[in-house]
Amino acid sequence: MTEQEIMEKIKVSADQIEIPEELRPERMKEKLEQTDRKNGKGKIRDIFVRHGSMRVAAALLVCGLGAFAVYGGLNGMRDSVDQNIQIAEGKEESEYNAAKQTAGVTGSSSDHTETDTDSELAKKEPKQDAGELYVVAKDYGQVYDVLEDYYGTDYIYNGSRFSTDDAISEASDLSSTYGPMAEPSSSASEQVNAIIKESAKNSEEKFSDTNVQTEGVDESDIIKTDGSYIYVADGSSVNIVGVHTDKMEKVGLISVALDNANDRIVEMYVEGDCLNLIVQKTQTRLKEEYKPLETDVEIKKSASGVIALDERDSYYIDTNMVTELQTYDISDRARPVLKGTVTQDGYYNTSRKIGNVIYLFTGNSIKLPQLTRGDAVISENAGGWIPLVNGSAIAADCIYLPQQGSQGLVVSSVDVDHPDQIVDNTLIVNDYVNIYVSTKALYLYSSNYDDTTQIAKFALDGGTIQAVGAVSVPGQIRDTFAINEYQGKLRVLTTNWGSSIENGLYLYDEKLDLTGKLGGIAPGEQIYAARYFGNTAYFITYRNTDPLFAVDLTDETNPTVLSELEITGFSEYLHFWGKDKLVGIGYETDPDNGVQEGIKLVMFDISNPAKLATAGTCVIENIEYSPALYDYKCVLVDESENLIGFAAESFGRQGKTSYLLFEWENGSFQNLMTDTLNGSEDISQYRGIYIGDRFYLAGTKSITSYDRKNNYRRIQNLDL
Repeated sequence: MTEQEIMEKIKVSADQIEIPEELRPERMKEKLEQTDRKNGKGKIRDIFVRHGSMRVAAALLVCGLGAFAVYGGLNGMRDSVDQNIQIAEGKEESEYNAAKQTAGVTGSSSDHTETDTDSELAKKEPKQDAGELYVVAKDYGQVYDVLEDYYGTDYIYNGSRFSTDDAISEASDLSSTYGPMAEPSSSASEQVNAIIKESAKNSEEKFSDTNVQTEGVDESDIIKTDGSYIYVADGSSVNIVGVHTDKMEKVGLISVALDNANDRIVEMYVEGDCLNLIVQKTQTRLKEEYKPLETDVEIKKSASGVIALDERDSYYIDTNMVTELQTYDISDRARPVLKGTVTQDGYYNTSRKIGNVIYLFTGNSIKLPQLTRGDAVISENAGGWIPLVNGSAIAADCIYLPQQGSQGLVVSSVDVDHPDQIVDNTLIVNDYVNIYVSTKALYLYSSNYDDTTQIAKFALDGGTIQAVGAVSVPGQIRDTFAINEYQGKLRVLTTNWGSSIENGLYLYDEKLDLTGKLGGIAPGEQIYAARYFGNTAYFITYRNTDPLFAVDLTDETNPTVLSELEITGFSEYLHFWGKDKLVGIGYETDPDNGVQEGIKLVMFDISNPAKLATAGTCVIENIEYSPALYDYKCVLVDESENLIGFAAESFGRQGKTSYLLFEWENGSFQNLMTDTLNGSEDISQYRGIYIGDRFYLAGTKSITSYDRKNNYRRIQNLDL
C-alpha cells in the first residue's frame, strides 16, 4: 500500500468516526495550553490537534497503524509532531508524558492503561546509581547514545525497527491461547480424590527439594515435587503424577499452546496449590521496510552526468524472544486453572523465588534503532527498541547504563498472589553478566579483559529492585559458589591470570567497602570449587593435585588461612555434609601428568578447620562425565537421609548412562543403587527424588520408583 493510499484510507476512516466532546480539537488544545501554563514551560505542541486531531489518531488505530508508523514512515504526518520539544526546550520526558496524560492523550503499546500496580510503581523511590558502574538513564536519548557509541554512528540494524502496531500485535500475541484440557472422567476424579486423601495421611513424610545455591532462595527446575506429587515439564506440557497410591498415576496435565518449534517450557516452581511455569517463545516474522536512508540508496550516474537515486523496498526477518511467567491454581490437580501471565522480552536466563516473589531474568542484545536521536527519545517510539515488560517499554528512569555495552538484562518481579502484575522492573545494559542472588540482594558480576571482575549490588525488598553500589575485584570468579553474602556482607574468591596465576579472597561490608583481603593463595593453581560455612571459607585449587583450603573470616579485616589439605585429583562441586564434613565430587587424576582416571567422591573432615583431613574417598572407574559437576540442580546430597546421587556417563565402546546413588556408612561410600538410564535422553534432565520410603528417578520421559526399605528394589516405571 502506498503512502497516498494509506492517507486516503485514514481520511475515509476519520470522516466516519464520531469524536466525544471532551476529545474535540478545541478542547484538546485548551487542555494542553492549561498544562503548558501550569508547568511554566515555553509551549507544548498540540500533537493531535494538527492534521485532523483525534479523528486522525483514531483513524490510525482503525487502520491498524500505530504512532511509530506515523513518525517513521508517513512524512506527511511527521509534521504533526514537534520532535524537538524535549531537546530544544529542555523538557524532561516525564514532564512530556505528564502533559499528555493531563490532556488525555494515549500513545503506543508502551502507553498502557494505568493499573493499581502501575500507580504503586510510580510511588516507589527513584532508582539510584550502582556506583559508577551503572548509572540511571535520564531519558531514552542517553540509552541511544550508549548504543550508538557501542555500534558506531554508521551502524544500522534492520531487525531493530518495527512499528508500534507491531508492538501492539506482539503484545496481543503474548496472551496465548492455551490448549484445552481434557475433562477427567468421573473415575479419574475419584482416583485423584483418593490420592489427595492418601496424601493428607502422609503429609509429614520428608521429601527432597531442588538443590539451590542459597538457602532460603528457591530456584526453578524442570522437575519438582511437593511430597505428594511429582511435576515434570517437557516441551509444551507439565505432567502431574500422584505418588502416594500403590502405583504412580498421571492425575493432571497442563498443556501450553506453542507457535514455533523453538518454543518450550523452560522451568517451573511449585509451592502449595500454586504452580509457576516459565515459558520461552520466539516471535519470528518477515517484514517489509521502505528505507529512504543513504545506506540503502543506490547512487547511479548516467552518461550525461546526472546522479539518480534508486530507493527500494527491503525485507528482513525479525526475531524477538519473549519469556512468560504463567501462574496456575492446582488446588484440583486434575483441572489446573491459569490465573495470570506476565511477559518480558528476552531469552530466559534464570529466576529466583524469595517468599511470594519471583524475580525473572531475561537477556538479549539491544539494537540501535533506525531512528534519529530526536525520534528515539519520544516515548511512543520506545516500544520499538526498548524491551517490553507486560507489553510496555521499560521506563527510561528504570534503565541502568554502563560506559559501554549492548546486552540488556531485564529483571522483573512478580508477587504470585497477583500473577498478572509486575511489582517492579529494570533494564541493565551490560556486556554479559553473571548472577548471584542472596535472600536480600542481587549481585551482577562480569570480568573485563584486564582480568578484573566488576560487581554491582542491588537490594531486593518485597519485589523492589534498588541499586546499592559497585566494586571492582582483581581476578575472575571461576565457581558459582565463590561469591557469597553472609549477614549482608560480601565475600569473593577470584583467580588472577596476570603475569603469574594466583588466587585472592576479598571481603566487603554492606555498602561494598573493602574491609579485608588475602592474596597470593596457591600460586600457579586456580580455584575449581568453593563453599562458605558461616565465617569459614573452603575452596579447592588445582594443578596436578587437589589442595583444600580453610580460611577464617571472623576478623573481616584480616582473613587467615587455617590449614591446607593436599590430595590427588580435584573436586568440581562441594556440598556440606552436616556441620563437620564436606562432600567433594570431581575427578581422580594421575599426580604426575594430570590424566583423569574416573569420577571421584571424597569426604573431607572439617570438624577442625585448622586441621583438615580426608575421611574417605571413592573412585568410580570407567565414568568420564557427570552433569552434577557443573549443574548443582542435577545432584542430590542430603545428610539427613544419607543420600548422594547423580547421573553419570561413560564414553567407551560400550558407553552407557547410569544413575548412581550412594550413602556414607562406617567411614566409606557405599553404593545403594546403580540403574541404567534411557540413552536417548539428556542425562542432565534426570533428578533423584525421595519421598518417605520411596525413591524416584525422574526424567522428562519417564519416572521409576524404588523401595528404599527393600534394597532399592524397582517398583514401577511410568512412561509420561
